[in-house]
Amino acid sequence: MQLKKFNRHDVLKDSLTIIFDDVSTETGYLMGIGDDATADDVNFMAKYGKGLIYCCITEEIAERLQLPFLQKGNGFSENTFNNMTVSIDFKTSTTGISTFERADTIRNINCTTNPEDFKRPGHIFPLVSNGTNLLKHARITEASIELARYIKNDPDYEPTSYVCEILNKAGEVANQKEVKQLADDHGLEMIKISEIIELYLKENHVMEIVEQTNFSLFNQPLNVYRVKHEFSPTPLTVYLNPRSSPITNMIFYQECLVGDLLGLKNKCDCPKHLKGHLVSMLNGELDCVIYQRNDASSIPSNYKNLIVNQLKQLFEKETYTDPITSTHLISEGRALSIH
Repeated sequence: MQLKKFNRHDVLKDSLTIIFDDVSTETGYLMGIGDDATADDVNFMAKYGKGLIYCCITEEIAERLQLPFLQKGNGFSENTFNNMTVSIDFKTSTTGISTFERADTIRNINCTTNPEDFKRPGHIFPLVSNGTNLLKHARITEASIELARYIKNDPDYEPTSYVCEILNKAGEVANQKEVKQLADDHGLEMIKISEIIELYLKENHVMEIVEQTNFSLFNQPLNVYRVKHEFSPTPLTVYLNPRSSPITNMIFYQECLVGDLLGLKNKCDCPKHLKGHLVSMLNGELDCVIYQRNDASSIPSNYKNLIVNQLKQLFEKETYTDPITSTHLISEGRALSIH
């Protein structure tokens, strides 16, 4: 997937944008930055989104304001967000339902440290982000907070956002085509959660070399790196031909339990196993093999180019004096190609 070129200041046209969850729920949301909430924007959400209006907050804000999570039952179905707290209104609210008062509540969530400044229950439903790792929790809560952080571009900023589900004319969850039509009708930018994840990967270094060694195969040296990453608790093992500079050909290879561990090469569909790929490296057909254990979480193919670029930077910093050029990845057997 080719990531669109999002300008930090143009993502929010007229202070709102649309986030489409293409990772799990296939749901569209109108989204704004909490600090900038206005009555007009809240009214737009209520009129054109038609869903509940949530305020997405960090765990630190939830603890500071002493916002307890809602328990299942209490009038909410099993499909309700499991990270929702008790609803709130700001202390100056009367009924709390007007767009002015709801916008006031949203803005003040990040402006006060006193839990007594909010009435409970109210008309704004806080959703609490599960930590800072968007790769492990790619929900609308984490994605909208990450997008707010990206737009503000301030390391000291504690982001909040507010979102509203987009329903169609029949009152059902709008599909992607209907969400895109709403964006076009009102001149709003639409960004997918997968694209926010790519922004996150570009903005953050999620790879770290934790161990480095070398060994000989058929009397030829190979460098081996253990690389920690945020996709899975299981590190990657990266085999690198020390004679390859610049690196041009790499593969991702996922462990085959039959061929790699048991050595039963004729009992699986893999045309080549790890040892075969390492021999290819020695023959000059490959420069690097990125080996993923079978018990590790799979890495989405959309992110592999970004992972390779970060590995390239790590190798330049740790081991290489010659520049490593852009990488072409080969697909063979269980090896996974990157486009």
